[in-house]
Amino acid sequence: MDKSRREPEEEFFMLSVLSLKMTHTEVYTANDYVYEISASKLYQQVKQLNIPFHKWYNWIETRFTML
Repeated sequence: MDKSRREPEEEFFMLSVLSLKMTHTEVYTANDYVYEISASKLYQQVKQLNIPFHKWYNWIETRFTML
């Protein structure tokens, strides 16, 4: 197996973060904060909190709105 590739779970998470960054860039005028969000750190948090993957998108979205 190629070690340079992410696990599918992590890839899903990273794509969800990217999607939300794109949405927030289009919707909000003060959107510079999205570039400072670390997808890797959020992924570590979601794993530590044991949040099931089907709730990740909403969890990420909530984190974005808190900023």
